[in-house]
Amino acid sequence: EKVSRSGERRRHSRKVGVLVIGGGIIGLSIAYHLSKRGYSDVTVIEREKELASHASGHNASGLVPPRESKAREVWELHAEGLKLFKGLSEAKGFDFDYKVNGLLTVHKIGSGHKSLLRTVQELQAMKVDVNLLEGSELQEVEPNLSTDRISALYYPDGAQGNSRKLAACFARACLKEGVEFMKGTSASSFTTKGGKIETVRTNRADFSPETIVLAAGPWSGEVASLLGLRLPVEPAKGHLISVKTRRRRLVSRFVLGPEDYYVTQIPSGDLIVGGGVDLVGFNTKADKRRLDEAWREGVFLFPFLKSMKRSSTVTCFRPYAPGGVPILGKSGRYSNLIFATGHHTSGITLAPITGLLMSQLILDGQTKSNITPFSPARFSC
Repeated sequence: EKVSRSGERRRHSRKVGVLVIGGGIIGLSIAYHLSKRGYSDVTVIEREKELASHASGHNASGLVPPRESKAREVWELHAEGLKLFKGLSEAKGFDFDYKVNGLLTVHKIGSGHKSLLRTVQELQAMKVDVNLLEGSELQEVEPNLSTDRISALYYPDGAQGNSRKLAACFARACLKEGVEFMKGTSASSFTTKGGKIETVRTNRADFSPETIVLAAGPWSGEVASLLGLRLPVEPAKGHLISVKTRRRRLVSRFVLGPEDYYVTQIPSGDLIVGGGVDLVGFNTKADKRRLDEAWREGVFLFPFLKSMKRSSTVTCFRPYAPGGVPILGKSGRYSNLIFATGHHTSGITLAPITGLLMSQLILDGQTKSNITPFSPARFSC
């Protein structure tokens, strides 16, 4: 720090090529893909004491292909993203329990059947491997799943992976290349000039970055407001219920129910029942109504759960943007600001492709895939 004539302390501003605001799975993937291309003049700041502290580390780790309930805009992004996981799983030092075991999305048999068939045709037209299953075919794929009044879309390419382990893999690879991580560090203010951000002030240091990437998940809107931007990203609270069991293969894959609650079994053997979306701000308190809803749907899908006890619950915040469509790309207001946020429930699936695309945008000035549908310009940001 330096002291001015008035006695005010002025901190020296550190120069850095890329400053990533947010040390969740998205920010870590961006740093990883930059370092993979030999660019390591990167500093990642994270407000919490640990990386991947929130939804990046508290989820069922489903890696999902384009599916019927997702906005059409993100189908191609999901398809490209899913392809990257195989390569990551084979990379040196990347052990994150990756397994291709399929995805089932369950529907109650009723009036929406024709619409579901049309969606299947749309997905198949873009080369998504998906089939509509009922009765014995469905029970063959997931033996313990109830088949009473339900059908399901089966996506064989659906997969799972431990998101916390994946985040740790990204971080280790970054550290080896010289990327810097600063935990317990949050942006507090910005100085700008001529449509460019000159300084980012944090509680620990000041930075003068060539490029700033805003990847602060549910907190992205708060950070953007410091720049006078109204970025419509807000925390969407979800709930997860854990059920301890020593029995393996009670649930073989990620199973998403009619009300968007899900059931899956993670490598430790624990069953996870979760889901729900509540736009209630940063309220961490578990909602009994939501937990009961999730449990009822879990029992509806897998009747054996009725005789089991919940062992623990946790809440997490996912970054929700309008329509469930992420915000990716350059700011129209500040020439050196890039947004990578609003992934909602698809953060894990879309982390590798987001990291790849944002690294292309930073280093090449453009992306190889079209990201116009995700442009922050739609919010005048």
